[in-house]
Amino acid sequence: MPVFEEAQSHLLTPSMTESAAALTDPSDVSASPSTSHPRESEETLKLCLEVLSYIPPQSTSEVLFTRNINPNDTWLPGGRLRLASSLYEAFGASLEGTRRYSHLREMASLICSNSKARFVEDQEDPEEYMSSFCGTQMRWESLGILFTYWAFSASLTRDTDIDPVGQNVFTGRQMARRFTNCVSKCIDICRKLGAPPNTLFVYVCFRHTLLESNVSGDASLETWRAHAELVAITTFLGLHCIPRTTPYEPSVSSEIKRRLFACVYNIDKVVSSFTGRPPLLNARHVSTPLPLDIDDELLLGDRARLLEVARTPEISDERHFYDNKLKPVTIMRARGMMAFIRNDILDISLGQIHGDVAASLSSITILSPPPPTSSSSAAAEATDFGSKPPPKRSQIIQQLSLLVGFLEWIRPAAPNSELCQTVARIIRHVLDQTLDGPPRGIGGPEDAVVDWGTVDFATDVSNYFNFDLLDTFDWL
Repeated sequence: MPVFEEAQSHLLTPSMTESAAALTDPSDVSASPSTSHPRESEETLKLCLEVLSYIPPQSTSEVLFTRNINPNDTWLPGGRLRLASSLYEAFGASLEGTRRYSHLREMASLICSNSKARFVEDQEDPEEYMSSFCGTQMRWESLGILFTYWAFSASLTRDTDIDPVGQNVFTGRQMARRFTNCVSKCIDICRKLGAPPNTLFVYVCFRHTLLESNVSGDASLETWRAHAELVAITTFLGLHCIPRTTPYEPSVSSEIKRRLFACVYNIDKVVSSFTGRPPLLNARHVSTPLPLDIDDELLLGDRARLLEVARTPEISDERHFYDNKLKPVTIMRARGMMAFIRNDILDISLGQIHGDVAASLSSITILSPPPPTSSSSAAAEATDFGSKPPPKRSQIIQQLSLLVGFLEWIRPAAPNSELCQTVARIIRHVLDQTLDGPPRGIGGPEDAVVDWGTVDFATDVSNYFNFDLLDTFDWL
């Protein structure tokens, strides 16, 4: 059964030109109580009406939300459901049934008025924090957040339905593209209104980057442009340099800032690692601590209890787990820690070795192995690389085989599918040469394994590793 069958008559609207014409009624315009809010420019109003016309009915929204449950979404626990329910509670009369121009015009004016007001960031009470951008206080940032959830949910379904206006068959992926466009328009509206940027806007930009990666491809210009704006707004607001205070008294707003920056910093390293482009954030300029490893219920619960737990030694920033529980924020913290390691790797891989980096490399001593112990013969082969033996040839082959299987699993219609297939062919070629090469003694090299004990890393590392590879990707 199609996912959106129950809301078939309202699932999609025509293009904005047709939509505005269909919604516009001269009697409605004259009767519109739009004088209660400052009138926006015609260009801004057109964008506002277009976005509002694509809001799905409440029944469709509920179906979409059941399709996308992400346990790693720790922006605000329960935030998306609260946002959605408050939207239809406050504006249900304008969104259900036939959508009249006068209703949508008044709704747009109210949301524009809310968005022009400065968003109060540092609120300690969770209920007050949520109420400041939900319901009748709905902002364009709030709608942008909702459209990101609808878009991700639509992209997870392969069901088809019929556009009641255009009579065109569309897929969930096509609908995700339309919702993604609405996210972009919400961002444009915030710019045109001159609204002061805030953490809500950062979260919209973060989700927009993920959406463009999902819809347009990780290496696309659209994704890189969205990511660049995300980083620009993040640093503009100073989320990268939140000072560490002692004692730290957490609140829902302060933890959201920490969580949000951890997500932005991590995605910056992921995008850079995949594309070979330099990261836009550097650890040298970051001082924001990682979020605390606390339950969402505790964060949204009694503040006195939250402060009590925050003062305990077990909840320090250096702890991985609190109460030995694996929580969504625990995964976020782990990704943040790995992102700092990625940053160091990218500094060496994508940059030129100068100054302190070269001195650091020169200080590394790996020419002699540690003395063997009686506990294990493998220890005799270990180096100073963490006192662990190097990976075995069979392990490398197994991991590469798994990677090939994953790359071949990517559907042809998915973003970057051609790139994935190209990488898979290269890896298969390497494995074929390794496993089916000429036997020893009849032309092939007898030993393809590098003797790490004879490598002088202090002289010239580039003799052994082509760091330009990550920057150019010419081998693809």
